[in-house]
Amino acid sequence: ATMTKEVGGLCKSTIQRGRQGMLKVAQTYGCTQVSDGRSNIVNDPLLVFAVQSGAAFLPMGAHNAGPDKKDAAYLSERSIEYLKSDPDLEAETFAIVSDGAPACLNGIGLVAKKEFLIPIRCQSHALSLFLKGLATGPFKNTVDKAVSIINWVRGRPRIHHRLWTICQKAIFRVIEIRFATHVTASMRLLELKPSLIGLLSDDIYAEYKSVQTPRVRAEFEKIENIIEDKTFWLDLKTFCTVSVPGVQALRLLDRAAARVKDVNPVWIALGVGLGKLL
Repeated sequence: ATMTKEVGGLCKSTIQRGRQGMLKVAQTYGCTQVSDGRSNIVNDPLLVFAVQSGAAFLPMGAHNAGPDKKDAAYLSERSIEYLKSDPDLEAETFAIVSDGAPACLNGIGLVAKKEFLIPIRCQSHALSLFLKGLATGPFKNTVDKAVSIINWVRGRPRIHHRLWTICQKAIFRVIEIRFATHVTASMRLLELKPSLIGLLSDDIYAEYKSVQTPRVRAEFEKIENIIEDKTFWLDLKTFCTVSVPGVQALRLLDRAAARVKDVNPVWIALGVGLGKLL
């Protein structure tokens, strides 16, 4: 309990010091309230609120929403509560940003009407959902095969080590809820294509495969068929061609000093890539 009190006091004092710098920036440029969903260390669903102005970012607090409270009304009530908690920052706030979940979009819409703010859908979330749409839509079969190769290599240390010995490059991991990782992992897989094909004719790999049970050897052969499939590699290349500009735009948007002139060319490249696909 004592430690919790000390940590809580430290957080409050840090926020208070940060508030002065935030207010100074906000009085020049205005500021935006930001809300997003998070999880704490025991996976409770949280709604986190913050204020942002340019590169200045000030966390305001978090609420344990629970499974029954994550709706538009709850979000709007908490949002207005934090907005009113600091009259100086409230006076400089002109917009409210949230992710693309329906409850969140409806919630910031309610706040915008009551408090005369501009509701904005977070472009980083929108891009992430776009990448998810590609990975789970038209390219689902291709991405699933790529993930099966990645999991097969990473899940077997001897194969992973042998591939590293051959090419001196690691195979990237996929994080299911971050679909940009599907793109970066697929790009690395394309880069490792010659090494993966070479692995299948490697004597050490063949010896390792020969001592496996029939069931495991059947799993090996399933992955080998994917690696030897030319259509799979062509489809994976197309997926990367279309998706990479989206990942580049996401990286630019997530930078502290993101600028419109940096992002616009990437948006154009993304549109060109989609046009070619269609």
